[in-house]
Amino acid sequence: MVDLTLFAKGDERLGLPAVAVLIGQFAQVLRALSLDKSKTTVIGYVSALRVFWRFIATLEARGHPPVADITSITPELGQLYKLHLLNDLKLRSYGRQHLQIVARLVELTRDRLGIVPNRLIWPTIQDPHGATHKDIEPAAIRTLYKAAKGVLRRFASAYSEGQRLVLLGTDPRPHRGRTQVWAACENIAWLTRHYLDVLLDDSGRRSTDALLDKRFRSTDRNPIFPAAYPDGTLFDRFRWFVPTAEDTTACIVLVLLHTGWNVETVMNLDISGDDWHQHRLSSEAGETVAIFSQKSRSSREQVAFSLTRPEFHPFRVIKDMTERTEPLRQRLRRQLAALENQDAAPHRQDEIIRLRRAISSPWLFLSKNARSGGRIGAMAISTNTFAECFRSLLSSAGIEQTMSPSDLRDGFTSFLYGNSLYNVLLIKRALGHGDLNATKHYLRQRKMLAQRFADYTAWSEALFDEIRRFQIVDPTILYIRARFGDITEEQRQRLADHRLRTRMGMGCLDPEHPSAAIAPMHVGGLCAVQRCILCRHGVIFPDSFKPLAQRLAELRVIRGHTPLDRWEGSSFQAEWIAIDATVDRVFPGRRDELKGLVDAHTERLLRGDAYLFDQIGIGEISGAA
Repeated sequence: MVDLTLFAKGDERLGLPAVAVLIGQFAQVLRALSLDKSKTTVIGYVSALRVFWRFIATLEARGHPPVADITSITPELGQLYKLHLLNDLKLRSYGRQHLQIVARLVELTRDRLGIVPNRLIWPTIQDPHGATHKDIEPAAIRTLYKAAKGVLRRFASAYSEGQRLVLLGTDPRPHRGRTQVWAACENIAWLTRHYLDVLLDDSGRRSTDALLDKRFRSTDRNPIFPAAYPDGTLFDRFRWFVPTAEDTTACIVLVLLHTGWNVETVMNLDISGDDWHQHRLSSEAGETVAIFSQKSRSSREQVAFSLTRPEFHPFRVIKDMTERTEPLRQRLRRQLAALENQDAAPHRQDEIIRLRRAISSPWLFLSKNARSGGRIGAMAISTNTFAECFRSLLSSAGIEQTMSPSDLRDGFTSFLYGNSLYNVLLIKRALGHGDLNATKHYLRQRKMLAQRFADYTAWSEALFDEIRRFQIVDPTILYIRARFGDITEEQRQRLADHRLRTRMGMGCLDPEHPSAAIAPMHVGGLCAVQRCILCRHGVIFPDSFKPLAQRLAELRVIRGHTPLDRWEGSSFQAEWIAIDATVDRVFPGRRDELKGLVDAHTERLLRGDAYLFDQIGIGEISGAA
């Protein structure tokens, strides 16, 4: 809940005037914007309001008419506010944020009150860093990935060791004089597990030293630690049973690097039920699942895919962390149950919300220091802890480049950009964006801009060369020249001859040398397979639309006669996806027409009036692919 009383009543000491009507108009919009936002984001909203309120006081002191309500805020006032931020307060980066927040509040409030127009012509402050992003070096990303795997591998080894030792050990405290009992690793593991319960049950009022046995604390006399931490500390012993903040941070980094999600989305993972993942397909490489989370800023569901077998892929990381943090979660559940049985005081409601959020998160850890919330930390809440541990991970990996957790999403985008032949639509889908304008924000690294400038240069040179030589420009030839560098006279003639079109209505740059992946049995002559949409030699023409629709109808029939486990991951499925993506990119706005053509040709195939590959009847296919 955001307390806005100060803005309504004013505070001379803070330089805030009393503008009750305006803050009353802002209130409902501000509370809606603050819903499900982090505490830091809400503080930013309130901070921007304070700066704007002081600006109102400055205007009144200079003889400007009072700003009483939303109708008093005009484009001219916005320009004065911009000058105030830049010239009086000397703000640029923060001033840009404050200006955007106030503009957003004004726009939404006018819209809620039905004021026309709801949008004002509002000034902006240019980004002082320019239009480019810093480049995220692939080598630094690889180093960080390797370091995060190392941290998780050590913790996983210690955890497995602890589960084995605790079953073999006994309490050594009754045998204080028997050194051999205290020297037994399994006995120290047993005592560590006991003291873990002691720490978790403690409210944080007593120090760790006061809670633990003196001989247990004396690591000089008992230098026994998990095998993965031979030079460890007393706290490393607890890694036999639960993760520390460093271990949890490494797991989050691995998920960030694999999914391309932003930090907020990873922190929002809810494992309280089984619906955080969903089976998608099975193959020799293992089962593939979809993982779901929520992006708070856009309230959009985010989806990423993961194999279930690899230890460092998102599914295994999340699943293993959920199991390994269960002792911490059980303690939080007991705290929650105790609070829910008490009276519903406001301060208790805040704690109940905090506990519920922590219980639903896989990112718990044992805190070295007792905090107000106890010794159990949750990265979804302890954002400062994550930032500190992330910097520590960078340092331990020897990465000198300044990098923040949000840079990992830029690194993911850069990797995908280079490995997808610069497919912006694929990147948009991978990042979970609903609008290409949001995706463009991630395509401003300097090397990306350099690549696009090189592409533009190649395209423009090819364009003017075609004009100089032929006076007309064929878009297909222009694309081939820009994409592959040049085109031979033989290829020009082949593309111009409609008799050499393939059965999919496409052209072919090299019909005698099809890709081995498409035609593995090819021994010479013209390609007999003609699955052109999967071949690097294939060329799309405007009149390829209908043949592509007919091929999609054939694939629909094949899919209906093929077991799901054989269809998933097959080349037929890849062909379906490729045609679907091609239609979106080359023939935008023709989806309805495509559906009609596919339905019509499917009917012809089912009636026996047409044949698969022009020669196979429906009755001849069974379990294709």
